[in-house]
Amino acid sequence: MKRFIALFMTMILLTGFSYKDNRPKKYATLGSYIYNLVNTSEIQINFFKAPKVSEYFGDIKDSNYYAGAFINAAVSGILKFPQKRVAPWKWIKVSDAKQLMDRAYMYKTNQKILISNVVFSELVQMDKYKKVNNNHYLTSQMEKDIFDIYSKKIAEYNKGNVEQSDPEDKINLSKKIENEYLLITLDWGEKPTLGYGLEIAGAREVGDTIEVYYNTTAPKEGQMNAQVITYPKDKIRLKVSNINKAYNIITKKTDENLVRDVKYFTQVIDNSLKLTLSLGEKPTGGYSIKILEAKQIGEEIIVKYNIKTPAEGDIVTQAITYPSDSIDVKVKDINKRYSISLNGVNAVSANNDGIKTSTTRVGEYIEVTLDWGQKSTGGYIIKILEAKQVGSTIEVKYMTKSPGPSDFVTQALTYPKDSIKVKVDDPTKEYKVILIK
Repeated sequence: MKRFIALFMTMILLTGFSYKDNRPKKYATLGSYIYNLVNTSEIQINFFKAPKVSEYFGDIKDSNYYAGAFINAAVSGILKFPQKRVAPWKWIKVSDAKQLMDRAYMYKTNQKILISNVVFSELVQMDKYKKVNNNHYLTSQMEKDIFDIYSKKIAEYNKGNVEQSDPEDKINLSKKIENEYLLITLDWGEKPTLGYGLEIAGAREVGDTIEVYYNTTAPKEGQMNAQVITYPKDKIRLKVSNINKAYNIITKKTDENLVRDVKYFTQVIDNSLKLTLSLGEKPTGGYSIKILEAKQIGEEIIVKYNIKTPAEGDIVTQAITYPSDSIDVKVKDINKRYSISLNGVNAVSANNDGIKTSTTRVGEYIEVTLDWGQKSTGGYIIKILEAKQVGSTIEVKYMTKSPGPSDFVTQALTYPKDSIKVKVDDPTKEYKVILIK
């Protein structure tokens, strides 16, 4: 008989004996509580490669609906487990529920606040929970009522911590001289999450003053971003008229169309407006930018330019370079500040998808790039399927993909784009790009 009992217990341990499914449904389980806690707290860890839940827990399957929540709870430190078996089917006590909630809220907000005291003090105001104590098990209804209260606390935190882009945002400015250039850096300071960005559009030298134009982005209300400290900043390298002059540098917000990696600099020199476009710092030679045309139209200066990048196999200088090009622009009022509109060759708004195209000559090829612009998270993809020359045009077939509502994506600003090289009859000719989805 003892041997039979021993054999039976061994079978239970080896098979996991799923008695959990037969438990009364009126009580909340650890699995459901962790699932609701992680999702209500908006905690999503970004992984380069999604791990399997078995790497953390031996009694949870990847097919379990709460598997992802347990991974996030383990990595964020909400769940501190002494062994790999956590029994997600077991009932959960009020004392354990409070402790887990406090850890989740501290991770979410980076604040040492025992939010469970607030939540449960509101809970016990309800007649049906007046006698609840730490040794009681959570019922399914109690779990629902708890997260109704907790979700409001998370919403209050999100609302109070959304920073909108504002001209009054404090931007830190620093400058230093590098050879004959003036390097200006703008720094937005420490930010509590991903989702903040700062980008310099360009600069203008006016007498003893240099105006630096920039824009910022901030998380929108309700947007989920990883709780990672960030320091948004950007810099611009200027060849000023007099490197020894003590310039007064001021920053101004702009709504100009920003082009990543391309910055402008305007100067009044001998009663003419000099415009310079630069690509910033590049790791090797072989990069160049060429201004094709710049003209004043109303309140704007429309700039048409082309960018060249080194082709695969090109022999280039193995040194840091700063590609730039300059042109004198005829304007009606030399002292007026004109808005600068940057347009790469054939840069157009393709369709309602907001796809922009640019072309670059690479040897005997034309490289076509499709740029979907700034996206609030990862998960957005643009893919060129085919591209070919048809007369004086280049037809480009492409597809786009957006993240689904349940997809796990990187909580950071992304800039989806794709490029393809097209063999053309005359690479010096300008081709019109036609997009076909």
